[in-house]
Amino acid sequence: MDSRLAIGGAIALAIALIAVLSAAGWFFSQPASQEKVKIGVMAPFSGQTAWWGEYIRQGIEIA
Repeated sequence: MDSRLAIGGAIALAIALIAVLSAAGWFFSQPASQEKVKIGVMAPFSGQTAWWGEYIRQGIEIA
């Protein structure tokens, strides 16, 4: 009989924990910002390795 009570208590605790974590996630969530983000990058945009810098720039624009 004690093992059934322990299992029931563990299930109740798990359900309560899931409910609390779900409520906390909902409560603390912030709406996404629509502002643009500025990203600074140091890359070779001139010289012999400019081709590599161009690939970096294109990758950043995609992101």
